[in-house]
Amino acid sequence: MANRNHFSTNPTCPSAPSLPDKQVSSIPGSNVGTPFKFGTFLHNTYGKFHSPKITATIIGAEFDSSDRDPPPRCHPGTRLAIIQRCLNFILMCSDHEKLRWVFGPAGVGKSAIMQIIAEKAPDGVIFASVFFSVNGRRDGTKTIATIAYQLAVKYRFLVIIDGLDECDNPFVQRELLQLITALCLTNPASPILWIVASRPEPHITSFFEKTEVQPVYVKEEIAIDSDQAGEDVQRYLRAGLKKIQLEYPTLKRKRDWPSELEFIHIATAASGLFAYASVVVRYIGDAHYGDPAARLRYVLEVIDDVGKDETLRKDHPMAQLDALYSRILSNIPDAVMMNTRKLLRLHENYVWRSQNFRLTCNAVGLTEDAAYGAVRHLHAVAKIPDPDRAHIEPFEHFHKSFPDFLLDCERSKFFDDNEDEVQQFVTQTLSRIVEEVPDDLDEAISDEGIGRHGGFLKAGLESCRKVSLSWPANEYLQHPSNDELRLNLYETTMTAICRTFSSDSCFYSTMPWFHALTTRFKVLPMHFPHFELSEAAFANLRPELTELGRIKQVPLRALDCDAICGYIELQFRSPMGVGVKLSSPWNPFCDHGKQESDGPQQCEGWTTYFGRVHDEFGRYNKYDEANVEFPRLEPVVQFSFTDPNDGVSEWRYRLFHSGSPTGCYE
Repeated sequence: MANRNHFSTNPTCPSAPSLPDKQVSSIPGSNVGTPFKFGTFLHNTYGKFHSPKITATIIGAEFDSSDRDPPPRCHPGTRLAIIQRCLNFILMCSDHEKLRWVFGPAGVGKSAIMQIIAEKAPDGVIFASVFFSVNGRRDGTKTIATIAYQLAVKYRFLVIIDGLDECDNPFVQRELLQLITALCLTNPASPILWIVASRPEPHITSFFEKTEVQPVYVKEEIAIDSDQAGEDVQRYLRAGLKKIQLEYPTLKRKRDWPSELEFIHIATAASGLFAYASVVVRYIGDAHYGDPAARLRYVLEVIDDVGKDETLRKDHPMAQLDALYSRILSNIPDAVMMNTRKLLRLHENYVWRSQNFRLTCNAVGLTEDAAYGAVRHLHAVAKIPDPDRAHIEPFEHFHKSFPDFLLDCERSKFFDDNEDEVQQFVTQTLSRIVEEVPDDLDEAISDEGIGRHGGFLKAGLESCRKVSLSWPANEYLQHPSNDELRLNLYETTMTAICRTFSSDSCFYSTMPWFHALTTRFKVLPMHFPHFELSEAAFANLRPELTELGRIKQVPLRALDCDAICGYIELQFRSPMGVGVKLSSPWNPFCDHGKQESDGPQQCEGWTTYFGRVHDEFGRYNKYDEANVEFPRLEPVVQFSFTDPNDGVSEWRYRLFHSGSPTGCYE
C-alpha cells in the first residue's frame, strides 16, 4: 500500500510489523460535526505581556490572593514549634536537603501552617506559593507555569506548595514531586527551596520512601496525638468557646461555660485534630440556630455515643468527626433533604464547585427559598453566601474532610451508592440543560457565540431563551440579567461535559453528550476531550454510532497518509497466560513516553503517542511539543490487526485524518 511506511519512518518508534491491507473504522467528519479551526480568546486585563501567561497558571493560588480571602491561619500561639522549624529550614538549609515535606492527615491544619510560613518568610527570601484546593484550584498541570510566572513577576525563590494531594490527578502529583526532587538532586547548589504539604496518601508516601529521593528532603509530620497538637487544639477551643460565651448574655453571666469537665470531654474527642475543633466551634456558635447551650449538649451526646464503642474509637481515628458530621446531617428535615442532596451531589463535580451559588441552584432547579432551606443546617461545615452575594460567591466546604465523608458510603450513608449516584445525577442535570437549547444551531445562529477557555459555542441569547430558571435574576440588580444567567448556565454545562466526559463511566459517556460535544462548538476549547471521545466511540458507543452511520468501514488504502494530523496513538496489547512466546516490540531507545496499558484483565501491554503537526508553511513536521496545536475535529480513524509473529497480540492505531477518507462506504 502506498505510504504505508509512514508509521515506521521514525527510527525511535516501536517497530510495528507490516500492516495488512484491510478495512478500518472511522468517524467521518461530515457525520461528527463541522471541522473547526482552533483559536484562543483572552480577556486582556493585564496587558499583552501578562495575559497569555496568566491563562496558563492556577488563578488565585498565591498565598496572598484575594480569591483565598480569608485564608486559613493558625490560631495565635499554636503550631509555633512546627512553624519555627520550617522557618529555620529556610534560613539554614544544606546543599543536600532542599525539600521539606510537611504531612499529616486531614484536619490537622496543614494549610494554616503553610499560610503562616508564607506570611513570615524571612526578609530577603524570594519565594512563590501554590495553594491547591478542591474548590477550584486543582489543575496540577499548571503548577510549574504558576511558579515560573510568580518568580518572573515577583522575583521569588522559596516555593511553597500546599495541598498537593488536592491536585486533580495522582499521576501529576508524582510527576511534580519527580521534577522537584530531580532538580534538587542534579542541582545541589540551586538557590530554590521547596516546602510541600500534603496528606500522607499512599502514592505520595511511596514516592518519598524511594532510596534515591531521601537525601534531598526532610520530613515534618504534623501528628494528631502529640502533646503539642493537643495543647494547640485546646488553646483554639478555649478561645472559640469563650468568644461564643461573650456573644450571649445568658452565657456571659456564667463564670464557667462550658464547665472544665465538659471542655476536657471535647478536647479529648478532638485528639489534636483542628478540623474537629473548628467544626465544634462553628456548630455550637451557629447564629442561625441561636442556642449554644443546646448545641453544646448535642456535641457531648455525640462524643458519649462514640466513646461507648471501644472498637470504633480504636480503629477509626476520624470517628468523632464522622459522628459530628452525621449529627449535623441528621438535623436536616426530611422534607428538605432531597434538595440538600441535589446541591451536594452537583458540588462534587469540580466544574460546578467553583460556580456562584445562584447558578448552581438554577442548575439543580432550586428556588432561592428552597436553596437556603437546603443549606440552613450546614453553616458549621460550609461557607454559604449571603443572598445579596449569591450571584458572585460559591457554596464552599470549609474542609475537604466533609466531602470525603459524604462520598464514603460506609462512613456517611448519605449517598446510596456514592460515586454512581453522584455521576447519574450530574448526567441528568447537565443533559436537561443541554436539551433546552435547540440542536439545529447552524441554522439558528449566525455570528452569535459564547466564548470561554479558548473555545466558542454555537449559541446566543435567543437560542438560550428556553433554558429554565428556578431562581431568576434580582430585578434590582443590573447584573446578571436572566439572559446572562441562561447563557452562563449553558456555557458552564458544556464546560462541565467537556471536562467530565469519560469512556470509563457509563454515566459520563452517553450518546447525548457525545452528540453535544461533536456538534455544538464553533471553536474547540483547550480542554476538549478528543481522546476520550474517540475511546468511547470505538468502545461502548460503537454499536449506536455504527447503526447511525457515524462509524463507517473504509479500506485501508483509502487513507491519505499526508492527511494524518495531530496525535497518533499506538497501542500494543498481549493476553496473559497463553502458551505461546509473545512479541516484545518496544524499542528501549524510543523517544516517546511509554504508558503501561490498563486495559482488560488478563492483558498486558503499552500505549505511546507521537504525531505530525502542521506548521505555518503548510508542511507536516515531526511532533515537537513546542509547536503542538489542537487538531480540528477531523474524522477519527482506528485500525487494528493481530501480531504476525505470535498470532495473539494486537496492534492498534488511532489517529486524526484531515477530511473524510476517499472511497468511504458502509
